[in-house]
Amino acid sequence: MALELAVGWIARRGGPKKAMLQFTDRLDRLDLDSEELLPHGYPRTAAQVILADWRELSPEARKLASFLLVTGGSRVPRRLLLDALAQVGMTQEAVEDLLSSGFIRQEILTPDRPHDLDEVLTIHGFVQLVMTKQGIPLNGPEIWAILSTCDKWVRQLTEDGRFREGTALIHPIDYFLRQTVEVFKDSPETLTLASVSMHNFAQLAFITSQAAIARLWSRVAFQVRQDQLELVRDHATWVQMQLQTLSVIAMTAARLHKTEEVVEVALFSETVLQMGNEETLCDVATQNALRTIRDVLHLCLPDSSPGRARRALKALDALVPLGAPEPAVSGAGNTLLNKLHTERMTALLLVERSAWQA
Repeated sequence: MALELAVGWIARRGGPKKAMLQFTDRLDRLDLDSEELLPHGYPRTAAQVILADWRELSPEARKLASFLLVTGGSRVPRRLLLDALAQVGMTQEAVEDLLSSGFIRQEILTPDRPHDLDEVLTIHGFVQLVMTKQGIPLNGPEIWAILSTCDKWVRQLTEDGRFREGTALIHPIDYFLRQTVEVFKDSPETLTLASVSMHNFAQLAFITSQAAIARLWSRVAFQVRQDQLELVRDHATWVQMQLQTLSVIAMTAARLHKTEEVVEVALFSETVLQMGNEETLCDVATQNALRTIRDVLHLCLPDSSPGRARRALKALDALVPLGAPEPAVSGAGNTLLNKLHTERMTALLLVERSAWQA
């Protein structure tokens, strides 16, 4: 009970980060199943009770709980989880089974303005602690079911300009991607496939003012593909993906005032451009990416930058000259991204704020 109350207190009230880390480290070292934790006369530890209840759940309910755990365990959109469950042939009856167990609670985030993702699920803090220590049993198809469902929602919300709803996805997907990278750190093929989802998520995070998260996943996506060029069969697609991800890296570097990363963008741009040809670079999305990189470099590239960085800017000016007509884009979200040109930083903030309030 003391552990349960402590976990609940940390989850709800927070506290000094350093003190919390010390406390959670002690919990991580604790063997929750140890008989030494039993008060006199108690037949089972609290962890043993949780594990016994877990085994009594239906397979569907256990799967839903596992999906909830790997997406952060707290305020995860119910619709996201059910869509992922459907991909592995399960139904929403799992929710009722899990609710009756007392493992989870559900709430509505915006009862006055309901939308598809505002009904969320949270799994009990002590259950999270116990089951995370046990390890979460998910196989490859189940991981891909979650990843593809997350990516579908990210692309749909970005395309439709539904950014307010998109904020409900930021924490669960960020948490899930971190788990995925850790689990598959020795599987470059898997991470290369997941890099597309990382890029799409980074775009949504940037639009919803989560620049630090956008920075993380755009950089991971770029580096994964940079390290595994031989795994990408279509060379032209690799060049296009790298340039499009570099444009997100450039925007986050400008937003977070990371001058050294702007220089990195220039250097990487020169390298990637040398590997492309005219046909590869004329793709609409790639043209927009080149314009974004060009604008960031014009605004933020320091005078002390190396010659290679300056050559990259000249190459971009030749490929997408200033004042040239911009290619058309579709979708409210893609249109907004296309407008995020950093030579208009004041206008950018106004555009972003008005889109947020729309």
